[in-house]
Order: sequence, then structure tokens, then C-alpha cells
Amino acid sequence: MKPLSQKQILSYSILLAVFLLLLIPSVRFLTDKPILPGAAPYYHLRMAEYIKENGIPNQDALISRPYLLQPYHLMMALTGNFTNIYLSSIVIPIICGLASLLLFYFILKQLKINSFDISAILFVLILSPLFIFLFSISNQYSPIIFLILLGFYLFIKDKYYFIPAFALFAIMPFFGILPSTISAALLLVYSINNKHKLKQFYTILSAMIILILAYQLPFIFYYGIPQKTEFIQSNILTNLISDLGSDIGFGIFNILLSFVGLYSVWKIKKQITAYILLLILLLFSFYIPQINIYLTFILAIFVGIGFSSIINMKWKIDMIRILTIILIICGLLFSTLSYANRMLNELPDKETIQSLEWLEENSATTNVVFSHYTKGDWIETISKRQVILDSQTDYIQNLDAKFNDSNAIFYSRNLKNTKSILGNYSIKYIWIDPSMKQGQVWTKEEQGLLFLLRNNETFRNVYSKDGIEIWEILMSS
Repeated sequence: MKPLSQKQILSYSILLAVFLLLLIPSVRFLTDKPILPGAAPYYHLRMAEYIKENGIPNQDALISRPYLLQPYHLMMALTGNFTNIYLSSIVIPIICGLASLLLFYFILKQLKINSFDISAILFVLILSPLFIFLFSISNQYSPIIFLILLGFYLFIKDKYYFIPAFALFAIMPFFGILPSTISAALLLVYSINNKHKLKQFYTILSAMIILILAYQLPFIFYYGIPQKTEFIQSNILTNLISDLGSDIGFGIFNILLSFVGLYSVWKIKKQITAYILLLILLLFSFYIPQINIYLTFILAIFVGIGFSSIINMKWKIDMIRILTIILIICGLLFSTLSYANRMLNELPDKETIQSLEWLEENSATTNVVFSHYTKGDWIETISKRQVILDSQTDYIQNLDAKFNDSNAIFYSRNLKNTKSILGNYSIKYIWIDPSMKQGQVWTKEEQGLLFLLRNNETFRNVYSKDGIEIWEILMSS
């Protein structure tokens, strides 16, 4: 078979990426579901709309939490001057994804990786669940990844590109300490293997440290390090493996192929520093799953080389070789389709949006709404109402106390105690959807709050449609 040309590799990769990145928003739109799945995209949407209308806040307007500017919100707010912010939250990740793919291709060429390996690397990257998450779901990471790749590409070019590379990495602290750390580690590995770049690396590192000290540390000094939330249950395997439900995990076949790729690269060139740093990042990723996001493109190199090595191995029986390749491709596709299917069926649905729009129209702007914390971002963004907790738990004041009080409301059958807690938080409405009754909160029909809601002197059902209920609290003390 005639090998693909460089132009064909890039063209086919872009076409495959466009198809996969448009898959989730397109199918959700065609099936009459809100295009944005999950909770976090609605938080980003709300903050971008607030910045556009009111400027950058110091505190979140709808929940007791300080706000440190996320450049993604500013980007959405600025593009909102030319188009709808909702549309921006869909388009920005896709544009960042295609631009990142293009940059990654040029980086691989610059690193002198052969064409066959490049095609394998791009193939496994595009099929990875993390690539789809990064560039088809609204999130703050998509522009960060693009800027890191752009900065690294400029850095590995000749010295005339150093100034723009320096500028890109110098602003990285505004995106966070973690992307700054990953960027520094990436530049360090390259500079150790290219000694003439060490001086440039130290210059960039110095600028990053100064800006972290000036921008990030004062916020941490004043508000502290975000407390660990014990009520968000997860484990190492769930954090690492997409097939087990992680939004920012790797497919099982990607992990297995990466070991093959690591071994293949090690045989050619034993880069001790690179392997040590990669191992450290992988170990930390068990406890800080966001690290997986920044390892997406790095790990894709090893996964692609591992896949390429298997294809190019000398097989005694050609049929076994073909079946092995088919098995690997099916395994990669399984992780992709499994993740895509989750996102296609992810809440909110049309009925959720309709109920929250009703709540906005039929309640006062000062009213507080109680629900499960995973519903908080929808209530804040669509109903524009205050909540006790949402899914963005970092820096929420009295986080554990609010969670414990929420559980007391959910599970207590003592009306007096429940009314007291509701009154302490000035809660006026309770919003319940089917998933809360089907195991997320309750497992029985008359468990806890569901039993108390029968008291028509305290609670009044004001909305009941498609399994979603809204209850007004008539007496909160």
C-alpha cells in the first residue's frame, strides 16, 4: 500500500477531527436537547455573561465564593460583543481543537518523527475521549492547551521566534499554577536534550515564577488552598480511565498502547529526565485528575508509536497481525463511542431547561433555591437564582457545613429541624428532578424530604411536569 503523503495525513486528520468534534453538539441539537451537556459549561456561560454586562467581579454574585478571573470567561465575554455567548461557548473549543491539532502536527514534524508514526499519533489522539472532551465541550482548558502548543512550537523553532514564545509562556500564570508547572516541565525536558535552549528556558521560567508570585499567590494567601471535598466520591481508577466514567480519563487501550510506545522509545533513546517527570505527573494525576488534560498530547505520542510498533512488527501469521490491529482499533473506538454516548445522554435535557425557565419567570430574583449540588450551575445560569451549593466547590464558604445541612434537609423526617435549616439559608424553593429520586439522593418514595413534602402547611407544589417538581416553602421558620 502506498504511504500517505504529508498533505493527506493532515487533511484526513482534520476531517476526522471535525466529524468527531461536531458529533456531540450536532446530535444533541438534532435530538432537541440543549447543546451544552453537563454542569461546568453553564458555570462558564454564566460568568462570561456577567463579565460582559458588569465587568470582572471579586465575588461570585450568586454564591458565597471569591472569584479569580479565568481567561476563558474573558475570551467568551469579548467574543460575546460580536456574537451570542452561548454560540461562543460551542465554537471556541472546536476552533481551539482544530488549531491545536494543526500545531501538534507541525511540532511532530519539527521533532523529526516519521510520517507513519505521525499518522498513527494523530489517529489515536483524535479518537481519545480526552480530545473530544477538550474540544467539543465548553471548558477552560481548550485555549490553554492551544497556547501551550503554540508556545512550545515557537520555542523549538530558531531563536527569532523566542520573543513570542516567551510572551505566551509568561502569561501562563494567569491561567493557573498547574498549566504553568506543566509548561515548565515540558520546556525543561526539551531544553535538557537541546542544551542551546537552556538559557531561553531559564528566562521563561523566571518570568513565570515572578507572575505566579504576583498574581496567584496573593489570592491563595488571602483565601487559602481550596479544601478537599470529601463528598465528591472518586477513586484512582475512576479518575484515570474514561471507560469507567471519567470525563478526563484515558481509554483502556490508550493506556496499554502507551506502555508499548514507552518501551519502543526507551530502546531508541533513554531520556531519563523525561521519563522521571512523566512518571511524577502520572502519579500526581491519581490525586489531581486535571493533570490528565495536559498529558493528552504527550501521551498520544507514546500511544501512537506503540500502535505503529505493533503494526510494523514481524508477524509469523499475517492473519493474527490483522486481527490484532482490528482489535486495537475497535478498542480505541469503544472508548470514543462510550464517552460520546455519555455526553449525548448527559443532562440537562429540554424538560430541565423549561422547568428552570419557569422558575425564573415565577420567582423573585432574591429567592434562594435548594437542590442537589450538581444541579446548582443550571439553576444559577438558567433561573438566575441563588443556590447553597453548586458543582464548582473550590472556595465556597463553609462548604462542609453546607453539605451536611443539605444532607439533613434531604434525609431528615423531622419537620421542625428541616424547617429550621431551610430558614437559616432563606430557602424559598426546592427543585427536584427524576435522577434525584432514582438514586442520586433518594432510593425510596417517602424517604426524608419526600415524606415531609406532603405537609401542605409548609410546602406547596407549584410545578410538576415530566418528572420535575418545584416546591415553594410557605413557612421557613
